[in-house]
Amino acid sequence: MIKTVNEDRLFSLLPYFFDNPSSVVIEIAQNAQRSGATRLDITLENGILRTFDNGSGTDNAGPLFVLADSSWSEEVEENQKPAGWGLFFLYSIAEAVIFASKFGTVEVDCHRYLSDGTYRAGILSNIDTSRGFSGFSIEAVLRAEVKDRILEFIDRLSWFPLDSTVNGLPVARKNAQDEFGNYDICTVYEGNRVYIKTSNFPDSSQRLLDKLKTIWYGIPVNTRWWTNPSVVLDVTEGTPLIPVLPYRQTIKQDEKFDAFWKFVRNAVVEHSMGCINGAEIKDESRLKAHMENMERLGTQVEIDRLERFYFVKYEPHHDGENIFTRSVHIIGKDDILPIDEELVLMGLDEFFTKESFDHDHEDIFLAEGTIKSVNLPERRPGWLKAKTVTRTISVTVEPGSLYGGRFNWVKALIETDCSMPVKLIAVISDSCSGYIFYSDTPVDVYDVVDPVFDNRVYSDEGDQWDSQRCYFEEELQNDVMSITGAYRLHKLLDGLLVAGITPEGVLSIEVNRAGKTMTVRTEKEIREVRIE
Repeated sequence: MIKTVNEDRLFSLLPYFFDNPSSVVIEIAQNAQRSGATRLDITLENGILRTFDNGSGTDNAGPLFVLADSSWSEEVEENQKPAGWGLFFLYSIAEAVIFASKFGTVEVDCHRYLSDGTYRAGILSNIDTSRGFSGFSIEAVLRAEVKDRILEFIDRLSWFPLDSTVNGLPVARKNAQDEFGNYDICTVYEGNRVYIKTSNFPDSSQRLLDKLKTIWYGIPVNTRWWTNPSVVLDVTEGTPLIPVLPYRQTIKQDEKFDAFWKFVRNAVVEHSMGCINGAEIKDESRLKAHMENMERLGTQVEIDRLERFYFVKYEPHHDGENIFTRSVHIIGKDDILPIDEELVLMGLDEFFTKESFDHDHEDIFLAEGTIKSVNLPERRPGWLKAKTVTRTISVTVEPGSLYGGRFNWVKALIETDCSMPVKLIAVISDSCSGYIFYSDTPVDVYDVVDPVFDNRVYSDEGDQWDSQRCYFEEELQNDVMSITGAYRLHKLLDGLLVAGITPEGVLSIEVNRAGKTMTVRTEKEIREVRIE
């Protein structure tokens, strides 16, 4: 006969199978619940763990000493799939254990039990049948290295339907309805309550595993405790999912898991469709969250049934890649289609060829509101489309007007069919390379300072944002002052004070370099000041 299990080797290696000593308390609570107990008392004193439950106990000590065996009822065996490993966890972390129940009392030398086959075979002969009682008790002398860890995460006992105490103090009871009853969806799956939060709902069965909290007959099964679960399954009946044995630290990804994923996906899709097509939700952020669920989870047939959906409006030549300036719009099936504006820039090809300046369409920056484009979700209802409109800006460069500073400045005639006048166009390829075309004054550059700085100048590897922004604006100011001959007030404060002019009242300053004079306009007068 072939030996299929090397029993001696298996038992000698058992201590290496168990990692978290506090899990043994969960195993004890699970056994108490299965026996019909309503109370579980746990104490830890001087490294000795004592537990007592008022369940039915057992008159058969045999299963306590048979790995992967149990004597539970047919219902427990069918629904909860007991592994029969729990007390072997205790043998692996204790020096000695005393069990007491209807069968009597039996003491176990744990080291001998795991290492000596003869001792294991005769363990039942150690039972003192005169010391039996109803219920079930354990007294375990813990190994030194685990005694301070045995009561870690004791709050996990809260989910068992037991009145539990630890060192005389009651463990606060929890139940799924109180903890998760405010979730968006509360439903039932195979007789068990399911709670679903639709925000940040996972888009695949694999990701569901990271967002799923399963309470398996009182045992919280390997949820990501540091995250807020999107789905909670409170198992009190049957086997809707299968925890991986023997420690039930995660859920098995099998046909049952796939079926559960389809159930919760369908529930979220049905809920989101109702919220989108219903009239009661007006808040656009909530609507968008439901629409994003449909975009990720819905089939095209389901998405086509939506009466409302969203699109994003942005300014490709002002926002650039800044997602925070993009606006979300909700549109109905029968509403006017959104307008998607596209820019055509004319008249500069010959100029840029002569200047040997390479640029892309994304390098064009315009004042806010000039060009507004539409971004449609990739997965959307078939009725959601955008009407494309071309906007043209034509630029005619004024000869001899080029000024080189931080950027190259060029005066030009700018003509457009845009809905608003265009006074300045910045074509900037990187932080120091680009051209600014202005029709009236270079001061209009401040209409595009934000997008140019955010998309071309700022570097997260440089100084702080404030420092970089201040330095950039100062360079632009110097360029503008050099081109216009009008200098900003703070640049001339010292000279004005000497001249007896109060800076607070100054409206403008113009410098005549040829005449070496400075014209200062205040609220009361116009004065000319000689400059050297």
